[in-house]
Formats: sequence, C-alpha cells, structure tokens
Amino acid sequence: MPKLNHSMCISLIGDIVESQKEGQSFVFILPRGDDKLWLGGMVQPNQWDRNLTLDYPPIRRMFEKVKEFYAPLRNYGDEDVEEVLVGLRPARKGNVRLEWDPVCPSLLHNYGHGGSGVTFSWGCAIEASAMVDRVLKRPQIYLSKL
Repeated sequence: MPKLNHSMCISLIGDIVESQKEGQSFVFILPRGDDKLWLGGMVQPNQWDRNLTLDYPPIRRMFEKVKEFYAPLRNYGDEDVEEVLVGLRPARKGNVRLEWDPVCPSLLHNYGHGGSGVTFSWGCAIEASAMVDRVLKRPQIYLSKL
C-alpha cells in the first residue's frame, strides 16, 4: 500500500440512519508514523468499556466501512490489525465544551468530543493553550481591604 501522508474523514451518507443506530456516522483514517494508520469513527453514548476487540460488532462494522471507503485497505484482514485501541468517548448535548468555568474561574473545561476526540483534540488543545496563555499574560489585579 502506498504511504498515506494525509488524514481522511467522511460522513456515511448512504446508510446514515442504520449507521447512526450503531453509533457510527463517519469514518476516519489518520496516518501515524511511517507504518501505522488509525482507523475509526464511532460515537456510542454511555459506552465506557475500553476492552473492545474486532469481535465487538460495531468495531467490526467500522473496520469494514473504513475498508470500503479506502480501497487500498480492502486486502487487509484481522491479522493485519496490530491492536484495537479504544479511547473514552464522552459526548455531550451541545457539542464540545471549551470554556472557563463560571463558578471556579481557574478551571478550564475541554470535553465532550465524543467519537471525534482523536481528531478534535489537537485543535481544542491549541485553543485551550491559547486561552490559558491569554490569562497568564493579563495583568493581575489584587484588591485588599483598607
């Protein structure tokens, strides 16, 4: 297979209703290093199990959808999968929360990425870092009782 130098992501339009019932409405392929690809695209509310394998039906379907999408992967099988890595996929209504806490102003929230965590995390981390940087560069004001 030729080396992949760019990421790919696509919504599953054709069978979107069935895919959403399974917790999958997109697939992505992310090159990592010289010889690895991260394949994915699952959103499963209230699924916290991280010990999943290719035998887990939604992961099996996701693997097949990714291979269907990207033709060079069609000849790859289970024996070619080094391991199944499953991250926590906390989603929230209203999308990602990236904001300072109104009650505890020193707390910056950055969560709710759902199945897009591996792709959104980079941009959100850059934005969160910029938010902290702006606070650190702002002059501090101290009030004291006289």
